[in-house]
Amino acid sequence: MTDGAPAQPPRQRAAPFRLARLAAVIVLAAASILYMGTALARARGSLHSIAWLAHPGELAASIAIQAVSLTLGCRIWFEILQRIAPSPVTAVQHWRIWALTNPTRYIPGRIWHVASLAAFMRSAGVTPVAMLTSIVVHMWLYVLAACAMGLVLLPVTPASVAGAVAVLCGVAAGTHPRPLRAMLHIASRLSGQPALEWRSGWLPTLALVAADVGIHSLNGLGVSTLLGATMDLPVSSWLHVAGANAIAFLAGYASMVPAGLGVREATLTALLEGNSMAGGAAAAALVVRAAATFVEVLLALVAGVMPRAQGPVTGA
Repeated sequence: MTDGAPAQPPRQRAAPFRLARLAAVIVLAAASILYMGTALARARGSLHSIAWLAHPGELAASIAIQAVSLTLGCRIWFEILQRIAPSPVTAVQHWRIWALTNPTRYIPGRIWHVASLAAFMRSAGVTPVAMLTSIVVHMWLYVLAACAMGLVLLPVTPASVAGAVAVLCGVAAGTHPRPLRAMLHIASRLSGQPALEWRSGWLPTLALVAADVGIHSLNGLGVSTLLGATMDLPVSSWLHVAGANAIAFLAGYASMVPAGLGVREATLTALLEGNSMAGGAAAAALVVRAAATFVEVLLALVAGVMPRAQGPVTGA
């Protein structure tokens, strides 16, 4: 830049990056949809042999298991928030805010989800920097847990064992207070507010990741029960399904596509095709997405009819 030339405003400098990211998201979503369509077309002949049982009892159990796993994940987020910045919001209030705003993830542009969360959290006495910081830490720990859960997909070979050990060491290192403090500074820069402190030691943070691994496992059990009810998948394969579901979550979250739509299903399809779902993996991925969306909407409806006498949350 020459002397005396006016500096570009930050928004103008960031515009090319936003356009490139938008283009990448569109291309990735289109490629995922194309892959899913190809997989469904390829499996069209074998889809007729799938036993669409739809047992009401198993379906209800699957919905309940997935709802419980999501609620437990919300509880871990609440614990993280309290360790970062103790606030007057109660666990019930926090769950209600999360449930009401969770469906906004499907709106293009993550700003809508963040904005809705910020509006509800502010009414409950949570500052924007505390909310944003807790989200960053919560998702980081959940991503680490997904990496650990995905190890169940590896074959038992010397190379895979060495790789698994390396991944677990990376997960352990990722829970150290030093990288977590770096994330708090990132959240501080994004919010323009002073950085908060992570009030938890290494072992308690590892315990949170272990709890997240349990949530991934529980969600995998719910998905396996769902596929057992609709597509006759043996529930004994739940561990493989849990690992595949965790890796699909990682792909969907990293894609920046709203709620990982398409990307998560394409990843789950590719991983399930290597298991006992060959020929019906694409259909199974769509069934999983439909059930997950139903659970999220159901929880939002429950939160919407909850009495508001439990705290100051009154909506945005």
